[in-house]
Amino acid sequence: MAETTTTTNTTTTTASSTTTEKKESNVTDYLETQKKKRKNYIVIAGSSSLSPDVVTSIQNYVKKLIPGIVTVRPQGIIDLAKLVTKQINLMVIDDEFAEINEVMKTLRVMKEKKADTHMPVLFLTRNVDSLISAYHKELLLYQETDDYVNYRKNSVDRVLSKIKISLSEVAKRKSRRFSIDIPISYHQLRYGQQHSGRLIDVSLHGALIEGSNTHLFEMREQIRLSVPVYNYTKPALGDYLSLTGIVRRVYISGSRAGLSFEYLTNDKINALSEFLVNYSSGFSQLKK
Repeated sequence: MAETTTTTNTTTTTASSTTTEKKESNVTDYLETQKKKRKNYIVIAGSSSLSPDVVTSIQNYVKKLIPGIVTVRPQGIIDLAKLVTKQINLMVIDDEFAEINEVMKTLRVMKEKKADTHMPVLFLTRNVDSLISAYHKELLLYQETDDYVNYRKNSVDRVLSKIKISLSEVAKRKSRRFSIDIPISYHQLRYGQQHSGRLIDVSLHGALIEGSNTHLFEMREQIRLSVPVYNYTKPALGDYLSLTGIVRRVYISGSRAGLSFEYLTNDKINALSEFLVNYSSGFSQLKK
């Protein structure tokens, strides 16, 4: 009996050990998979006229600045567009990489698709006026996250300094905030209550709203805003834009809260973008 018991215990111990090793192996495989998913990229989109020395300096600098970062060099506008699925920390683009207006349109589409993340762009330019004109047509909403440097008139060190600044801005702000101050209505989804308030400022990622003195906001509550956009958007987009957000900050008064937007579809991003651009430029009464 003793021998049988010993054999059984040994078998049980071996089986347990094998199970533990499998679990550890599975955990290791899982962690390795997760690491691959968290890989971050720096995109360097340069033309044939961009000095190889400049490209090498940028690659070496960012790898030293962010260990483990992956640098990738798209060979054309189609390659660039395909990178929308990557986690991009910074995009460095030579303004002769492709036709400038085509580049701007591609970047706008990429930024819209990655609205829940952050994709700053640093332009290496030879013609500042042309760059600014093309940028203004397509990417006005992102001007606080993007930058440029005339690298023909500046040293490589200046370019690297701009890259460092662009990377350090990542955690500060995802997109430009517009001062709005218009009346809105909002719905507390938890309690099913409707309130009147004001939209104080808004960006593509969130908003600051002020409620009535009788309503105090709560952290992490879900709010649905109804924003009147009929004077600033095309009729096909409707009179009101519905935006859902989570309360991330409640001011000491309790009646003012900062929201981050959730569940933004491409249609809503486009409608919000059109509203912000037209409102900020004073281009109203589109339906008249």
